Amino acid sequence: MTEGPPYPVGLPDSPDFPGVDFVVQTSHPPSTLATRVQSNAIVSYREQTSTLPFLFNVINGPGCYFTSFRSQSGAKVAISRQELSRAWVIGLNAMRFYGRLLYHLTQEWEQPIMHKYSPTALRIKRAAQEWTGCFKEIDWAMGILKQCENTHSIPSTWITPASYDITDLTLTSPSPIKNQELQPLNDVFIYAALHLLKLDRQGYNAECLALAESVDFKLDQMQHCYIPDIGLNLPPDLKDSENG
Repeated sequence: MTEGPPYPVGLPDSPDFPGVDFVVQTSHPPSTLATRVQSNAIVSYREQTSTLPFLFNVINGPGCYFTSFRSQSGAKVAISRQELSRAWVIGLNAMRFYGRLLYHLTQEWEQPIMHKYSPTALRIKRAAQEWTGCFKEIDWAMGILKQCENTHSIPSTWITPASYDITDLTLTSPSPIKNQELQPLNDVFIYAALHLLKLDRQGYNAECLALAESVDFKLDQMQHCYIPDIGLNLPPDLKDSENG
């Protein structure tokens, strides 16, 4: 794995992406974390030694840092904080790829083949939805989890989710992803993150990659997000800058 920059690159604006702070802190954990890892049935975490005033700690607690998560519904699976954060970056970069691809195709193809209801456009959008739905699911959950860390609210159970399709969470997500208030979570984000990691191993849709090549849209022309120390491969645009 080529060594990348020791700082985050290509991060989006935090207010629009509630998972940003969670991911950045995965790369640079607080220096005041206790060594001991504590666990319940669904999460593992480390306590944070507070440097805040006593009265604040009495009311709010010193905070914590989640290290892993375990599901309760469906197949019992687990995911580490690093894997969850890696899936977030992978999903964000996929959203950027498919968005830029659609832009290039609509700009460079004069034929009506890229009309928004054309078969080609619909196939691209369907491929994009699988990545985007999973990304939005974990981005929302990470925003809630960061609030839980700040207030030392340790979840002891996940709420049971309604039925959903992991390949199309854009339309079937059971989560109120537009609501960022602190609230009980379901465990769909765990399955969504694991699905993104699986998609990443398979790579982008072959037809979409061929279409990108046909309009001379290269992955190294796109700004990728990169976060150090969470196990990411260096993206094409950063490889070129390192070599340059």
